[in-house]
Amino acid sequence: MAILDAVRQAVPEHVPCTVKLRRGTDLSALAENNFRFILESAIGGGYAGAVVHGRTVEQKYHGPADWQWLTSLAHEYGQVIASSGEHFVLGGSGDIWCAADIFRMIQTTGLHWVSVARGCIGNPWIFHQALALMRGDTEQALQPPTIAQQREVLREHFELACRVNGEKSASFEMRKFGIKFSRHHPEHQQVAKAFIAVKGLADWQAVLDEFYCVNGAGRLADMSVATPLACDVV
Repeated sequence: MAILDAVRQAVPEHVPCTVKLRRGTDLSALAENNFRFILESAIGGGYAGAVVHGRTVEQKYHGPADWQWLTSLAHEYGQVIASSGEHFVLGGSGDIWCAADIFRMIQTTGLHWVSVARGCIGNPWIFHQALALMRGDTEQALQPPTIAQQREVLREHFELACRVNGEKSASFEMRKFGIKFSRHHPEHQQVAKAFIAVKGLADWQAVLDEFYCVNGAGRLADMSVATPLACDVV
């Protein structure tokens, strides 16, 4: 609780603070009680909201996120008033892999909002697709990014990573992102293998020059499926 209090005190009062937490360390009653204590402390401690992942710490990312449990959480805390006098906004996280999942979680659980989290790794277009769904444009929501759009994002992402971490570190870290991005490419298996071999900016640029030099339609990828390549690198 000291961390929650310290953050809230350090941030100006007019700036909303939220907290993200998992449903507990494990599925025990003690872990459940500890989770509720933390959540209720945030509600009473000036926090504007929380986002809760539907897996325990022990589960890591194995097995499905428990949306039924998130539904019960929304029923219990969804109408709570925070100490600020405003409604405490409760969000969910876990197994959000496409734009439709965002709205499915909200509709299924009754939560106020959703944290996309891993679902946007290698797929920043999920947010544009979600906006398209909000407009009722289902065709645009199912439109994969073009090769040119992928190339531009891949170029910018690597440049930003180099700027923050240096070329050597960025080259290693960006391999796993390249693998994720490759799922949108029609030749995704070959592209993923090429990204694994990247050792510097020149190698990254070579992958773009070989596989992303000609514009065309992208591939609507299933971002939820893990690949051996991704596991090897990550």
